[in-house]
Amino acid sequence: MIIRSFTILLLLISLFAQAVQASVVSVEGEKGGGSGKAQFTLNYPISFVRQVLNNDKLFIQLLPGVMLWQVMENSPKGQVAKCKMAMGKMVPPANYTVKVDKVSADEVRFKRLKGDLKNLEGYWKIEQGSDPSSTKVTYFYKVDTGMKMVPKPIIEKELRRHLVETEMKTSSQMKKLYSSVAHDSKPANVQLSGSSNSSRVD
Repeated sequence: MIIRSFTILLLLISLFAQAVQASVVSVEGEKGGGSGKAQFTLNYPISFVRQVLNNDKLFIQLLPGVMLWQVMENSPKGQVAKCKMAMGKMVPPANYTVKVDKVSADEVRFKRLKGDLKNLEGYWKIEQGSDPSSTKVTYFYKVDTGMKMVPKPIIEKELRRHLVETEMKTSSQMKKLYSSVAHDSKPANVQLSGSSNSSRVD
């Protein structure tokens, strides 16, 4: 009985790992930095996901590792903010200023301007899924910590972890937001903790 239960557990872990791996399209690492891309599907209409992506306060809730976000400049096309980001087990939290650009209603880009890290940039892009009730998400992330002593295998492991956490947090937050607005596609009505200029993300 114990052996059978253990076998079933291993099978479930294996299936979960395969599902997670399937969303990670690519990971390329080098000493101190690297890049990764993930694609996954959200089971919500693109109109709803688009509203969340373009709402500054709600968008922050999708980002894994953000410990502090303080808006310095804000406009309909994006914002500049000071943030504190957890970078994983091998790299201490980073403090830097980031610029977020709303390239279009379906694409948001971000780039480090100054502070810790040598470089950090990436983008979120959404498109209609295979049916009207789903949305395909593409997330790209590139980082150079400036710490060349961090080996390539560790960098690639952390990049993969970041991509998986991004997918899991995005899916979790979308579910909460969609439930909280009673499926009326008005995420801007959701009350989140923190003011419009400063948010602590748990």
